Amino acid sequence: MLKLYDFKSSPNCQRVKVVLEEKKIPYETVNVDLRAGEQKTPDYLKINPYGKVPAIADGDTVLYESCIINEYLDEKYPATRLMPTDPGARAKARILVDFGLTQMDSAYTKLRMEMTNRPGQSREGRNVEHPGNRCGSEGAGAQRPNESRQSGGGQS
Repeated sequence: MLKLYDFKSSPNCQRVKVVLEEKKIPYETVNVDLRAGEQKTPDYLKINPYGKVPAIADGDTVLYESCIINEYLDEKYPATRLMPTDPGARAKARILVDFGLTQMDSAYTKLRMEMTNRPGQSREGRNVEHPGNRCGSEGAGAQRPNESRQSGGGQS
């Protein structure tokens, strides 16, 4: 059975769990306590040398990095396809995934951290009230995938 190395509140782990559930792939959860530093133990570093979650073990295949795991799961278990089969449409879907990771993740992380502060700690109101104002590199240049850039020579 597939093993998911997981930390319950990790958005990256949650991303993989969504795919596992949508595709109805049976899996076993192996909890990795990030607060206790379990991700940095020699045994876990053999699974994921980056010392992060998530990771999966599917038979002899061991993978890490949530987006790569999800692409693998979609290809290995094709009964329920989550990505388009057309190469152009699939590339556009990957652009949206990239946008979410590069432009939205910073603001989401700030908001999530503010909203999950322990009682007694103060929240930084500006992150809670308007987290989207700090997308990408603090809001500078954040752009939706369907907007065009006017500069020439930029690489992505």
